[in-house]
Amino acid sequence: MNTLDENRKIIDDVDSQLTRLFEQRFAAVEQIMRYKLANGLAVLDAKREAELVERRRKELPEELQPYFQMFYTALLGASRQYQSDRMKEEEDGGVSCG
Repeated sequence: MNTLDENRKIIDDVDSQLTRLFEQRFAAVEQIMRYKLANGLAVLDAKREAELVERRRKELPEELQPYFQMFYTALLGASRQYQSDRMKEEEDGGVSCG
């Protein structure tokens, strides 16, 4: 049986992977934001988000689905907020956040 420390190490390793994936995801979100800005599209595509949540949720065991839905909904919200913030910066003169 795994000890507390062993399980915490597993979580630390997974969190490190998640951090790298988060950065990759937001690089793609940046490109999507630029496309939306150039083409006058809204940040929110509610239909697409609902489809994404449902499709990804179903990939997991039933007992994990409600927790994943909370996690993924928060991730999509952060992505939308990032796009909104970056669009405003671009519209205000291209101020960079980093």
